[in-house]
Amino acid sequence: MKKILIYIAIFYTTIFSQTADSTKAERLLKIYRNLEYNTLAFNDLKSTWDITDPILIRDIFNRCIVVNALKINGKKPTLEEIKERAYDIYDGKVFIELRKRYFDNEIELMRFYTESKFDSTKEDYFFDEIQDNVQIRKVLGTNIYEDIKSQFYALNDLTKTYYDNKDAYSFDVNLQMFRPELMFYSITTVNKNKFLLSFTGKWGEDYIVQPGWYSPHYIISSKITFIDRITNFNPHKTYSFEVGVGVTTHQPNLGNSIVNNQFYSSGIPIYFSFNGNPLTLFSKNYNLEKFNFGLSFALALTQFQTSDYDVDYLSKFYSNRNYFTVMAEYKNFYHFMDIGWLNAAAVISGYDVYSYFLNPKYKELLLIDDKFNYNLNLETYLSNPTGLLSYKAGALVNFNFSEGTSYLGIKTLFMITNRFGVDFRFFTGFAFSGDLPYYRNSTYLLVSPIIRINY
Repeated sequence: MKKILIYIAIFYTTIFSQTADSTKAERLLKIYRNLEYNTLAFNDLKSTWDITDPILIRDIFNRCIVVNALKINGKKPTLEEIKERAYDIYDGKVFIELRKRYFDNEIELMRFYTESKFDSTKEDYFFDEIQDNVQIRKVLGTNIYEDIKSQFYALNDLTKTYYDNKDAYSFDVNLQMFRPELMFYSITTVNKNKFLLSFTGKWGEDYIVQPGWYSPHYIISSKITFIDRITNFNPHKTYSFEVGVGVTTHQPNLGNSIVNNQFYSSGIPIYFSFNGNPLTLFSKNYNLEKFNFGLSFALALTQFQTSDYDVDYLSKFYSNRNYFTVMAEYKNFYHFMDIGWLNAAAVISGYDVYSYFLNPKYKELLLIDDKFNYNLNLETYLSNPTGLLSYKAGALVNFNFSEGTSYLGIKTLFMITNRFGVDFRFFTGFAFSGDLPYYRNSTYLLVSPIIRINY
């Protein structure tokens, strides 16, 4: 039936092209096109490949010439145009792209393109593409058509493969040194809201330049996350709250001794954190959904004594007891080529610095001085949360107005299939005048492997 209709369409096109009225031929051609189920929405999932065999390309090119199947911008090319473009065929600079239909193995598209577009978006139409299975079969002949379907020749398979690594919400264990999380419970309400309960850890704070294991406290907290709804595994609006307590840690390879130019714990802090976008509660503006806000702080409620330190000599040391951060983030505001989404954040933070004198003969620590420092942090990063390789990579600039110092940080996190990865961070600093404070390092380097179980 389809072959009969195409012959009728060709006949009508020939007749009506000689007259002023061609609408009937166009209507008949539309009817013919609609005989086949339209699968345009699945084009990126269809099997696609390129013919690279030069002999087979010449054979197909010749068959197209014999049956007048070649078109340029909808018109039959002249003999001179065919001869001119044949030189690219002779030089091996032309390839053929083929695409199968979504619902079976029949070929629905065939087109020639030149070498210059081999690795690009493939919009270089050497000749017009042929988008009809019946015509492609007629041009190639049954034997060549079946050989191409079976792909029994030199080819490059370009079919897209999806790696679906979107987060699931039944169970989640994220094991890493600086920000581990164990989600142990989730519930979905009748309104399709979701609540997640987790235990989390936090070692270090980048926005006061105490990253990772350079921080004297490891925060252990409980976290509750509210998600208003989930569409295609992606949360729409998310709010999270954390409450925790700090545990004293020691920096690697420093032992139990007090080293003067490091921060050390002088009390047990409590920790609080909020993250979300309250603006969307008051406005339905779509652009506001790209913003995210965060607030966190740690407050030391206890005071250590001399007996809490394994030190039997006179010593002076520095301690950070309290800090806060206030963040405003603009998420996914620009898609940077095919690399990922561009994000930006501004963070105002502050922290105190206490200096103590420790004398083993006395019970209490002697407070020498205390001051409070204010910081401005500007951060930008590229993120790609899905795919075989997901990542978050960017740069952070910290300005400390109280100390007169600045730090540049490089922060990267890479995950393979959302299961295995690495977290790498590097900070380097300088003083605008003089030297860095005695309790500051000129560089901070951190590396942590990541293992995640999510389903």
